[in-house]
Amino acid sequence: MIDKESRLIQMLNLSDVKNIIKSIANKKRIQVSFIQPAYTSITCYECGCINKSNRKTQENFECIGCGSTSNANTHSSKCIEDRLYIDVLRKSFLNYKNEEYKPKPLKRSSLKKHIRIML
Repeated sequence: MIDKESRLIQMLNLSDVKNIIKSIANKKRIQVSFIQPAYTSITCYECGCINKSNRKTQENFECIGCGSTSNANTHSSKCIEDRLYIDVLRKSFLNYKNEEYKPKPLKRSSLKKHIRIML
């Protein structure tokens, strides 16, 4: 199955999607930043609780720490947004070079440690 998916991605030229998005955004003078998505689906943006039990279904997010609930996709997008707009998180996760933010090469365990400390 993985081989079929890899071939499909190559055939559709999806491996270059980031560059395509950046190219289109640059033409329209829009800045694009790529963020590490690790733990965004299971991290509560309210209290910082990181637990797989926060996401029991694909559609719903319910924090076991503080009880906040929301649509899982909306919740994850807020976590991603925080990583760019909250100064402490941005400095921990991103490098700013050539007028754009790029993810720092961090291991997942390091990401988790930083998230818990910052939130």
